[in-house]
Amino acid sequence: RAGEELWFDYGPGYQHFEPGEALRSAQVKEEPLSSEEE
Repeated sequence: RAGEELWFDYGPGYQHFEPGEALRSAQVKEEPLSSEEE
């Protein structure tokens, strides 16, 4: 869920991720890696 809010809410966490990284986040939530963020 935290990963989804990052790219969905574009809040303070968005600053942590760059434009290129933000797009990558969308793919991460689909991969098993998202489990690590949860």
